[in-house]
Amino acid sequence: MKLSPEYFTFYRAGFISENMRKIPALLLTACLLALPDSGTTAPLSLPRSLPERPGMAALQTVLRDLAGKRMEILSIQRELVNRPAIGPEAGGRGEEDKANWLTAYLAEKGVPMVERLDSVDRVQSLESGSARDVRPNILAVHPGRHGLEKGRTLWIVCHMHVAHPGPPELWQGSPWKLRVEGNTIYGRGVMDNYQSITAALLLLESLSRNKLTPDLNLGLVLHAQNSGFRHVLQTRPDLFMAEDLYLVPDFGSPDGMAVSLAEKGFLWLKLTFHGESRHASEGRGRFSALAAGAELIHRLPELGRDFPGQDELFADPVPACTPTQAATSPGGINSVASSYSLHLDCRFIHPHEAEALEEKTAALARSLEQEHGVKSELAVLARFPGAAPTPPDSEIVQALRRAVGKALPGTGPLIAQGSNTNTAASILREKGLPVAAWAKINPANRQIANEYAYIEDHLDEARVFARLLFDQEIPSAERP
Repeated sequence: MKLSPEYFTFYRAGFISENMRKIPALLLTACLLALPDSGTTAPLSLPRSLPERPGMAALQTVLRDLAGKRMEILSIQRELVNRPAIGPEAGGRGEEDKANWLTAYLAEKGVPMVERLDSVDRVQSLESGSARDVRPNILAVHPGRHGLEKGRTLWIVCHMHVAHPGPPELWQGSPWKLRVEGNTIYGRGVMDNYQSITAALLLLESLSRNKLTPDLNLGLVLHAQNSGFRHVLQTRPDLFMAEDLYLVPDFGSPDGMAVSLAEKGFLWLKLTFHGESRHASEGRGRFSALAAGAELIHRLPELGRDFPGQDELFADPVPACTPTQAATSPGGINSVASSYSLHLDCRFIHPHEAEALEEKTAALARSLEQEHGVKSELAVLARFPGAAPTPPDSEIVQALRRAVGKALPGTGPLIAQGSNTNTAASILREKGLPVAAWAKINPANRQIANEYAYIEDHLDEARVFARLLFDQEIPSAERP
């Protein structure tokens, strides 16, 4: 039997098959001695089951790690859920307790760079009336082959704050205690945004423990409200470059096939009607602030008229205002309130539509003044005009398509959409930076009682993050 040099190349590399091991040892030794110098042997051809490109072995290490992380997911989620992070503007104590735990966790896992960038954001608490100044933000980086100064970075941007849980009687158990039922976990924040935070932490931990050096840097931003992310960008502009890749996992679909490339602008209005305070038995007729406000809510759909009704990204392109909060002046059940205030959240696609919505709301209020004999007062609380969409052929979108296709095989193509919500992605788009908003989540689950997430979705997100980080089709990991 004649054995080729290619065969012995496999032998030296440690990939000899079990069948070939049965050849007598003396014959193997003789053939090995007869081989020419290693510099003249045929190139090594690796079996298909092994990674063939640089960096792929590291990716396989990470993917193997992630497969056994169910208990770690539960451990991280339990710590996050146990620490309420409701912003002061919604009556909470903020994110500081959660940020302290996350900072300690990242340091304990050996992440090379962990930095706190707390912002001063004086917010009046709706419930306590007290003001808090500090809103915590965290920056964590695992350096790649070229380092932070010369290398490009994959940035994953997540928020630490959660929505108010609402009435506790709507929850099965406490919203601040993790509940596990098979593959499903329950608790405030488990999906929005703890699922993605957990997935990113798993990836950082694996890179650090295995001492892996990817081509790209991996950066994680954990911020308090969008104002906190703005503070991070303003404080460390040296870290966020046009050549970097940006992912905001704060939008998605249950199957992971939706990516947001644009977000609507928003306008927050406060409208107050002033009428007369009277006894309810004499309250019929005009001068009721509450009656005027109730009619305005009923007629809000009129505001969307005369706007264009088509857009290639948004399924619901017509501007609209939604009433979110309301309050009357103090009084008893038998008193007609002298004033009635309501808050409106208005969403739109094109910046000029914000001004049009404000004008239409004011005009509607004026017409109700005449009908009900009341006075109205309109105030703008916040205005964000929106930002230009991310081009569908941008590098981050194309890399995400590849990563999702490989991490979630058997699914269809990634579908580009527009989002009605406003996330940190809009802040990046404001700066002209291409960003994709993607996660494997159900948007209908956002801010509901008994918020839930699937354990497997955590792992799927972590796999997508890993494949983005080790994507060999990204032209260069080094900044120009």
